[in-house]
Amino acid sequence: MSTDMKTPLPEIRGLARETILLNTAGPVALTLLLFLIRINLGSVSLLFTASESIGMVWVGEGLSIAINVFLGILLTGRAKYFTALCEHKPASVKMLFSAFRENPGRILACALMLRAIEFVCTLPSFVYTIYFPIKFEASKETFLAYALLFGGYIIFLLCTLAFMPLYYILAEFSNMPASKAIRMSIWLMKGNKTRYLNLMISLIPLWILGYVSLGIGFIWISPIIQSCYAHFYLDLLKQKQGQPQ
Repeated sequence: MSTDMKTPLPEIRGLARETILLNTAGPVALTLLLFLIRINLGSVSLLFTASESIGMVWVGEGLSIAINVFLGILLTGRAKYFTALCEHKPASVKMLFSAFRENPGRILACALMLRAIEFVCTLPSFVYTIYFPIKFEASKETFLAYALLFGGYIIFLLCTLAFMPLYYILAEFSNMPASKAIRMSIWLMKGNKTRYLNLMISLIPLWILGYVSLGIGFIWISPIIQSCYAHFYLDLLKQKQGQPQ
């Protein structure tokens, strides 16, 4: 039987806080581990993008895309961990690496699709900053560079709203091909994109708190945010139960 009942967003946020309050150490450890991996991998591409050679900057951008595609496997593991946590199932930090054993090729394909969309959306900003590097002092060029970057990511966000549950689907259905996972993601988000956008907006105070704390607060804030997304995904599944895809 189909169910159209949608859990109110305040309730989803409450469930997320409760989930992390009951399980703090594991989510914090996983968040720190993923952060360290991202920092170390990101520093490699930064060596190229900091170069004055346009060719090396393009190499750095290509390397950055490759790294982000690879990180898609870890993000799938993170999705699996937080989904298990929200369902009160056994969850281990080792789940971060679990997707490496579960047909990682399909995950790489989906991550490549998302990175390709991001690249296209932010390409104007990237090209502009090659010829007009961002400087610390205020100037028309610096303002335009940030405006292009911000606009690019807004477009990227709107273009990828339908793919919010993609990594969760890949984590839960380890044998599902990439094409079917993409279709299922679009189906789950049908009628829920505005609702997800509202959830993201409601979490902005947490993001601000994280930045105000010079990033330290994200050690605890990020698990709450990820728990929110996992509960939202589980609510999508509950909504669509029994409905034809």
